[in-house]
Amino acid sequence: MLGVIQAVFVALLWPPFLTNWDSYLYTYAAFGFEPIPLALGRWLYPAMLGSVWAVFHRLFSIDPDDAWMVFSGVSAAAAMVNVVLFYGLSRRWIGPRGALLASAIVVSSPLVGIYGSAVMTETFAMTLLLVSLLFVQGHPSLLRTAVAGLMFGAACAIREPMIFLVPLHLGLIWRYGRDHSRRFACLGLFASLAVLAVGLNTLAGYLSDPQWVVRYHEWSAGMLAERSDTGLVLPRLFLANLVCYAGYLLTFSPVLPFLMPVLLLRRRCVSPIWFRPLLLAFGLYSLAQIVNHTLPVNPRFVIPAGVLATIPIVWSLGRRWPVLLRWKATAAVIVAVNLLLLAADWDWVEEFHFYPARASLATFETLHLASEHAVLFPGALTPVVHYYKETRDLPWRIVHSGWSFDPQSAREALNFAEKEGCPVLLVDPWFWRDVSFGPGEHETYQRINYGERSPSPVANFSLLSPRGDPPVTTTRTAPPPAAVRPGSIEDD
Repeated sequence: MLGVIQAVFVALLWPPFLTNWDSYLYTYAAFGFEPIPLALGRWLYPAMLGSVWAVFHRLFSIDPDDAWMVFSGVSAAAAMVNVVLFYGLSRRWIGPRGALLASAIVVSSPLVGIYGSAVMTETFAMTLLLVSLLFVQGHPSLLRTAVAGLMFGAACAIREPMIFLVPLHLGLIWRYGRDHSRRFACLGLFASLAVLAVGLNTLAGYLSDPQWVVRYHEWSAGMLAERSDTGLVLPRLFLANLVCYAGYLLTFSPVLPFLMPVLLLRRRCVSPIWFRPLLLAFGLYSLAQIVNHTLPVNPRFVIPAGVLATIPIVWSLGRRWPVLLRWKATAAVIVAVNLLLLAADWDWVEEFHFYPARASLATFETLHLASEHAVLFPGALTPVVHYYKETRDLPWRIVHSGWSFDPQSAREALNFAEKEGCPVLLVDPWFWRDVSFGPGEHETYQRINYGERSPSPVANFSLLSPRGDPPVTTTRTAPPPAAVRPGSIEDD
């Protein structure tokens, strides 16, 4: 039944196309078994997707443009595997009744459903994490510890913040150890193989693409510049992100924040062996995310913490009110509450998840109508435009906009288009995320924001006159109700 519930939520929230920018990077990198220009390269994940793609392409001759469907299916399959793994782990820790309740919270979580079919690392990283935890149960042998270290290292290689969950593994190994010599041997083996897995992932990425080091430094510089652009000092960032983190836990499941106070109630029993290591891992991971400046736009960051937090919460609930664990109806109520939350937040799900995917699909299916000499300002649709350009090796000039960008690059692109007679495609206002400057401020922005526009055959784009005179007053259009259908022409 848990698997059926998970399948329903994943199917209900399955997007019609790729979603996050990272998903485009993983899809493109999978074709060449290459790393992506983020963090440590995460080579393992594109390599896994690439292996699956090679098999499916050979057997079924699937068009490369449809590769994302295969990868999305792989992610959904991993989500189904996670149901079994999480139930097995929680059953060992809190018994079958507690495991049923904890699993009901997880499988009906809207966030788990949203990312269950996404071509992102969250779901697969959770698979590796859960496997590693299952291998350090009881009195683990050196072999089991070695497998756990490799699995945890692989999880960290494709989802670096997982490293902040290491207190859970170390605590379990220490507390399950029979004597000090055995404990230190297992701890050393676990840490060594986890580091080895991360190192091999990075080395494989470098060997498959030596230019990855250059892109890594560019990514690091971009992250530092982005953090600086937020203008948030650490205390203010911490408080703002704390609110976001609490809100995302509520989105994960309203059961979590409302039942967390149960953990603070006085317990008249000895805590389980996993209790303190898990709380320490939860706290360290949460603290790391709360000081992350990208947290406000990444609700997925709470998924590992939300999944693990269900176990101590359900255990504490069972110790306080054991009758709740005896009633199977409690699990049904949990699923109903999460379903009601999803229904209440459907407008947010539509705007955050479905609408960008539909718009990206419409743009992707009409980009072939753009001139090969076009200059594009794609705004929030930069990922799909960049992906289309890279997969077809087009000479488009793209100004990676939608966030802060150097006005000099925009100025040079506009001047180039005017000189060479190249068409300029500007994304429609809802996808243009930069500040709209007023007359007299930054001539480049005036030409972008107030230039004369005309219909474009590319969905969600308009043709921009390189020399548009800014009007005296302007208005911003409201978000369109639905994505433009492929092949249609929309006026600005």
